[in-house]
Amino acid sequence: MTSHEPLSGNALRETIAGIGTEAVIPSNRVRKTIIPHDELLHTCRNRIERRFATRYGRRTIHFKGLIYLAAAMTWRR
Repeated sequence: MTSHEPLSGNALRETIAGIGTEAVIPSNRVRKTIIPHDELLHTCRNRIERRFATRYGRRTIHFKGLIYLAAAMTWRR
């Protein structure tokens, strides 16, 4: 696989688990075995991603600021 190819759902979940975090990715509706996820966490994550993608992703300084903020919030936990 090249670095330009997107990861499959399972590969992405394995990568996320490998760094010690929890994937909050809903299963594809046609998947035979549904993988459970925390719906509230998914909703919150999705809101943040959408807001970031539409407002802050256009300028590097905003992107870096959001990354630093997310890292600080994660560190405080």
